[in-house]
Amino acid sequence: MSPVLLVDIDGVVIFEAERQEPASSQIFFLHKNLDRSLLKWRQTMFFVTHRSRREARRILQLAGIRPSLYVKLIAAEDLFQAAVDAGQIREAIKRGLLKSFALPLIERVSWQKRDKVVMLDDRQHNLDAMLDAGVGLALKAPIGIDGDHKVITSFDLRHTLDSLSDWYRNRADCRQIELAPASAAIQDWQRSGTTTTKLQKHPFNTIRRTISSVRRGTFFRAAPRASRPET
Repeated sequence: MSPVLLVDIDGVVIFEAERQEPASSQIFFLHKNLDRSLLKWRQTMFFVTHRSRREARRILQLAGIRPSLYVKLIAAEDLFQAAVDAGQIREAIKRGLLKSFALPLIERVSWQKRDKVVMLDDRQHNLDAMLDAGVGLALKAPIGIDGDHKVITSFDLRHTLDSLSDWYRNRADCRQIELAPASAAIQDWQRSGTTTTKLQKHPFNTIRRTISSVRRGTFFRAAPRASRPET
């Protein structure tokens, strides 16, 4: 049986890049036929994201992915509730919404211990927190886009899914794997023409931004335009 896979959204499923127009961005898809690949894999998977639930649902909808028996979503609100349930509010205020807060929930839903969990993310601090919390394996995704939005760097998703069980079995020798980067010219199917800017504007994200700016000592500085809360 394959391990439980936790997948970040930004940098793994999509990349939301700034356009040249002011205060504008666009979602780029990183993997063609992602929904078919996940349906074929047919193993338990959680999308764990720092985005709000309505942002994450919209992105997954655009990618053709719907929550199901195998596919679950854990968004920022769920991470916050998990921190409340575990009595870790002070930790959340001090360090932000750690994805590791979700591990007790994932264990309950999947009926698997956290050693059976593999985390796929593009941010090293997210992977470090998960490894420190006891997950079995971390996969670091490469991500990048050139300034002209013509070439994007990601990884081979199908190869990753096909190799996951073998990598997990050998986790005693290697607890983190750096996925091989694959760069290619951006295709038409990758350009969604869609942004989540409007979906980001709601009280939950406003509170998170305020706490994040206080934590980083930037609350009283001249504020830049609204952006996604820090991960």
